[in-house]
Amino acid sequence: MAEFVMEKDDEARFVELTKVRLGALKMKRSLEEVAVRHVAENIHLFSEQNQLELLPIQVREKILQRVLQFGCSGSIDGKPERFQMVLKALPQLLSSRTRKVNLDGFFSFRPENSAVIQVFGWIARLAPNLEELSLTSVVASIRGVQSLLQPLSKMKKLRKMLLKVLNFRFSDLSKLCGDLPSLQVASVGALWHVEHDLRDGGEHERNLQNLRVLEDNQWCLHHRALLATAAPHLDYIAAWYWDFLPLPSDEKETPPFLKRRFLTLEARGIPEVGLELPLEYPNITHLVIDRAYFDVHSFEPVLHFKKVEALTFDGVRCLVIVERLLAAFGRQLRSLSILCVHPRIGLTFERISLLCPKLEKLNLRNVIVLDNSKEVFPELTELTWVNREVILSAAGILCAPKLRKVEMKGVFSLSDLENISKLIEKGDALRELRCLSLDLEHTYNPEFNLEHFNAAARMVKTASAFLPKLVNLHFALEIEFIMYEFDGEESVPIVEKFDSDTCDRLLKEYNKHNGVYPSD
Repeated sequence: MAEFVMEKDDEARFVELTKVRLGALKMKRSLEEVAVRHVAENIHLFSEQNQLELLPIQVREKILQRVLQFGCSGSIDGKPERFQMVLKALPQLLSSRTRKVNLDGFFSFRPENSAVIQVFGWIARLAPNLEELSLTSVVASIRGVQSLLQPLSKMKKLRKMLLKVLNFRFSDLSKLCGDLPSLQVASVGALWHVEHDLRDGGEHERNLQNLRVLEDNQWCLHHRALLATAAPHLDYIAAWYWDFLPLPSDEKETPPFLKRRFLTLEARGIPEVGLELPLEYPNITHLVIDRAYFDVHSFEPVLHFKKVEALTFDGVRCLVIVERLLAAFGRQLRSLSILCVHPRIGLTFERISLLCPKLEKLNLRNVIVLDNSKEVFPELTELTWVNREVILSAAGILCAPKLRKVEMKGVFSLSDLENISKLIEKGDALRELRCLSLDLEHTYNPEFNLEHFNAAARMVKTASAFLPKLVNLHFALEIEFIMYEFDGEESVPIVEKFDSDTCDRLLKEYNKHNGVYPSD
């Protein structure tokens, strides 16, 4: 077993310097932000004395959003103590100001069905203006969706319902959509009895008239054909890529085919639809090209859409196609996702920026970009970049002047991490950044792993100290990785790991500072 250990003096100085810098940054925060953090970290004290209801409604809302981020998987004596603390505070925090509730952190363990039903009931009763509800990553699927239909049906202003842990019978989901006139995006674990229920007739067309996107983890091409008849304006998809809903608010008199804004196309089906599709759906603003690996000439019909603002390529195998469509849509694009199955090379940031000068959101997966141009993306506010098999070099794009949210995961160039730290110190990068997430992948090279961690840690410390608007920081690494060596007789597993005590202490400071969990 190999182990990386820092010298004790260096280790202590490393952690202490982090505390000092984080403390200095904290002093720059407003009094309200400090109060929100303090109450959230000591939520049990305030909820026990019913003091939360005495706070201004806008402060309660900020506390609610912060405590919902707390992971509740930890337990004491087998009891999820943190969950019980937040559960007691929840009815005091929900209010008419609440527009969004994400329960993934709150239910990050195996909750009892009774607790889930109770929470959904509170949300329906105490947050009448809720627009978005999410529960997508609970450990165990919740049983008995029937018991949740009643509270869900009372959330009359709900626009976006992401409940991937729940499986719905189609007739139940249809009725729920009919009860929720504002619902436009629904994401579920699976849909049952679609064919049977649609053949029963009923009021499905009326119920689904306002729904725009239906995501089903058990996506079925046959279901798409059936739903196209009942709801011609509906985009039935397997994966949803956008976190916003730029939909017109008043479409009551608009014909169904003109309402459609979202469209997912499989590459193999594009030549068959021909030029009729852009004529049939002239107002498409969000377009997904799925399995984009066919001949570039097959995409000719797609070039005739006139209003595309958000473009996603899922399963890209040919970046020539990507560049062709960027040349067609780029001048008006606000959001771009390029998701490759295997690492692909062929694009540069300079080229993407030139084709897409108004781009605000960029999401890359397994896309190799070799240039490090700094004069790029004048309007970019969000960057997500995930590479699992190639080294990331991000210093150039991080100089985009309006970046507010950055999420990167993979193996980074050491010199690039050092360069990013220098750019931050000089004020040449990330001055507008609010949210930073940095996830390090492990490699087979123990020496590189240690240098990789240290360089990334220095960059995160520098960001904490020098970025005046940074309020949300996530720094993670894969501490353990099992590989094998042959000792002459058999393969022996070797666990490579960092000095976990140092890592734990460092990450605890970051987590405490950013309200990831209450302080001890």
